[in-house]
Amino acid sequence: MKARAIYRLIGIALGLANALPASAETLPPKNECTGDKRFAAIVGHIADITRRRDGAGFMALVAPNVQIDFGGSEGKQAFAKVWHLDRGAKSAFWAELDTMLKLGCAVEKDWAAFPYLFARAPETDDVFSQYLVTGTNIAMRSSPRAGSKKIATLNWDVVTAASQDSTDANGWRHVTRSDGTRGYVSDRFLRSSVDYRLIIGFVRGKPMITHFIAGD
Repeated sequence: MKARAIYRLIGIALGLANALPASAETLPPKNECTGDKRFAAIVGHIADITRRRDGAGFMALVAPNVQIDFGGSEGKQAFAKVWHLDRGAKSAFWAELDTMLKLGCAVEKDWAAFPYLFARAPETDDVFSQYLVTGTNIAMRSSPRAGSKKIATLNWDVVTAASQDSTDANGWRHVTRSDGTRGYVSDRFLRSSVDYRLIIGFVRGKPMITHFIAGD
């Protein structure tokens, strides 16, 4: 085949590729921890403790200098106070932990994190505007109302909010999907990539919960 013909075929292929619509970026949760022998046992304990709402059992897995915010607060006593673990099963901590565990676990070289989103979110210049649609068959709508026209169906899509304070009074957020589609998604189906995460590290060679923190 002559060179000119080859170049023509390449040009056609590139043209077809450019004509295809961009695919949306998705991040369905995975659980990498159960397959890693360094973290499998403690992750199993966390799941069991969460089911039983066992505050004392959870605190036994927490590192002495656990980090709880970016203002320098740390320690088991501060952690228990902030999350009102003295309230037992009524503490809001358990609902947060339930949510985390459902969103998967990511493993890095010497640490692991719930949710999976925290470690695997795409790089962005503005992490505070990045969200994950937490589920499948979630509607993106033309306006912030449940009965408005459905623009797209989202399945664990990574989206960008118009602004950090873009939540409508009705609990909807104006977002853009990675393929450029724009619309409104109910805030209850969105989770920020810098929302609360639980990080498991090693303390004197033992896996322990070293961070339970939000922000960046």
